[in-house]
Amino acid sequence: MSEDVLRKVTMDTIVGDTLTLSVSEHEIPLKLDTIRERADAKENGYECFTMVFSGPVDKELNQGTYTMKSEKLGDFLLFIVPVAKSQEAMTYEAVINRELAS
Repeated sequence: MSEDVLRKVTMDTIVGDTLTLSVSEHEIPLKLDTIRERADAKENGYECFTMVFSGPVDKELNQGTYTMKSEKLGDFLLFIVPVAKSQEAMTYEAVINRELAS
């Protein structure tokens, strides 16, 4: 996996797509719902954005690092955190904060 996968410009290409991850013997789908950018971070030389995913309520994931599988981008590691639960879905968040290349 290339480090460039976790850049906002790259992740923007899969907003609305469903990614999968494997936990034990289960494939769990997570849809990338939105990406929110912290615009002021670029002024300080950083790229900072939050990705919000939704997944099934009956397969709740713990906070942790998972291998995400995308048809467009391939496999990559991502640390996700559960942030909300409703009758329809579990919501997860991943925050990327990285220094911009000089």
